[in-house]
Amino acid sequence: MRTRLILPTLFLAVLLAGCDSTTGPDDLVVLTAEVSADGDGNPIRFTFDSDDLQTGRLADILCSCSLEIDEFLESRGFTRTDLVSANVESVRLRMLFPIQERLDFLDRAILKLRASGNSVTEVAEQDTFPEAAEAPMTPRPGRDVAGFVAQDSFEPLLQIDPSRLIAGREYEIGLVLTLRLELEGL
Repeated sequence: MRTRLILPTLFLAVLLAGCDSTTGPDDLVVLTAEVSADGDGNPIRFTFDSDDLQTGRLADILCSCSLEIDEFLESRGFTRTDLVSANVESVRLRMLFPIQERLDFLDRAILKLRASGNSVTEVAEQDTFPEAAEAPMTPRPGRDVAGFVAQDSFEPLLQIDPSRLIAGREYEIGLVLTLRLELEGL
């Protein structure tokens, strides 16, 4: 009696598993793109003057740069039209100037993306920073950013809340953005 139940159950399991594998992720290609420079090859950097900000208040810092992934995709045989979904996998901030400054002067940082036809969207946040020149930010889980990445270009916007600033000093923070891209397979 047991043998009669095991064989049909095993056959049904194999049949169902076969149905699941014919569609879905098998026709998708997953790529990881690290974006650390704008479309002109310049490093992504947010520059601000300490006299323009107040401690204890979030302030928008623009990078005056446009990001795009066309070159990355084309070098791998894809175009933006192949894009199915995109997520922010990781974000790193890097203190560029003043050289001796560490990121622990920040109480909070929020990274947002902007692009034509899209609402400004928060993609990462951090509210504790180490006494180091480089620090990660925590990406927002499940945030599909394909609407930004599929544009000709998109822009990062950094909101920061500094706990302390050196008066009369210019600051410069670099950004490295890692994207997980799902594309229609070839």
